[in-house]
Amino acid sequence: MRARPSWFSGSVTIDGQPVPDGTRIEALIGDVVCGTATTEDSGYFLAVRSDFGGGNSYQEGCGRSGVLVGFRVGELIANETGTFSEVRQELDLTFGKVTRLPYTGTQDLPYPGLRSLKATSLWALLAAGGLAAAAGISGRRAAR
Repeated sequence: MRARPSWFSGSVTIDGQPVPDGTRIEALIGDVVCGTATTEDSGYFLAVRSDFGGGNSYQEGCGRSGVLVGFRVGELIANETGTFSEVRQELDLTFGKVTRLPYTGTQDLPYPGLRSLKATSLWALLAAGGLAAAAGISGRRAAR
């Protein structure tokens, strides 16, 4: 059985501005780059390789039906994610200086360095840190 890629296309902006032609877009599943494309007319058309079957569209560690796909330009992570599917998907990608994590639930995050960290764990850590800061608690002991 030949592997079938998941296709994505759409516009690409950084801080609300269209990217220049030739900007490299990477599709990530976990910390594996599973597809690349360069922009043309501020848009992209990208095939994400699959982790089943064989042929040119196969790559170990890449997509299976329902797996989240993240996108990167340089060190910037897109605010949007896609879902691996055999249906072509229109997905406009936006990047900014501050990138939010667009996850809820307990799925693995598809970003490098965060492969084994669950979204609920990350949000719990962020919430605990925010609560501690709001309460004036720090890692230092109070003077007696």
